[in-house]
Formats: sequence, structure tokens, C-alpha cells
Amino acid sequence: MQEFKIELIPLLMGKVDKEFKSRLNEKLKDAPAKGKDVVYLLILNSYDGLTLKELTTLSNFDKGYTTSAIKKLCELGFVFCDKKSDDSRKFSIYLTSDGKKYVDYVNEEATKIRKEIFSFLTEEEIQTMNQIAIKIGNYFWRK
Repeated sequence: MQEFKIELIPLLMGKVDKEFKSRLNEKLKDAPAKGKDVVYLLILNSYDGLTLKELTTLSNFDKGYTTSAIKKLCELGFVFCDKKSDDSRKFSIYLTSDGKKYVDYVNEEATKIRKEIFSFLTEEEIQTMNQIAIKIGNYFWRK
């Protein structure tokens, strides 16, 4: 077997990400929020009360898409925008109780998919990967 080289990690992460998103999108094809919109719900589940700018930064999507996605998620009743006044340009975005329920559903489906994708790993290897992922996430997503 060939020796693994660390420079392959981004390629492998991309492959895992593509497979995961494909399977999750298939599970959510008839759901009210899917695709990139779910990313915002997952981020808000971890960091409730973000601004549009913060959501844009954390999601790595452009500001225009973030704005339209949040508008759609508001219409679905999954998030609400806490404006201090009607003409306020800066506001915080929060999950509603329906949004939290939907995130729970998405997380259940995502957990099943992750278990399928990584079924060839031992529990110890999965725990090690999780610890590494937390370190990487803390580095890139620190607030």
C-alpha cells in the first residue's frame, strides 16, 4: 500500500463533503429547507444570534445568497430577525422553535449518513477524527 501524504487531506475532505451533501440532499429532497439553506440553520444552531455579515463569513457563501436564504428561512418560520427598529440595517438572526426542530431532524439524518460513510472505521478512529475536526473547526471558525 502507498504511503499517505498529508497534502491529500483537502482532496479527501472534499470527496467526503461531496458524498455527504449528495446523500443529505437526497434525504431532504421533499423537505422545506435543503441544500445550502440548511448550512445557515446548522450554523445558527451552534452560534445563535448572528448578523448577516457573520453568517456570510461562517458559511463561505456570498452576501446576496445569505440575504435571500435568510429571507426564505424567515418565511418558512425557521428563523427570525431581531431588528431594534424597522429601519435598522443591522440585526441578529435566531432559530425559532420550528427551526430547532428542523435542525434536530437534519442532524438525525446527517448522523445516519455519517455512520454509513465512515462504517469502515473503528469507534476509536472516529473519536480521533472528531477531535481533529474540532481543532480544525476551532481554528477556522473561531469568533
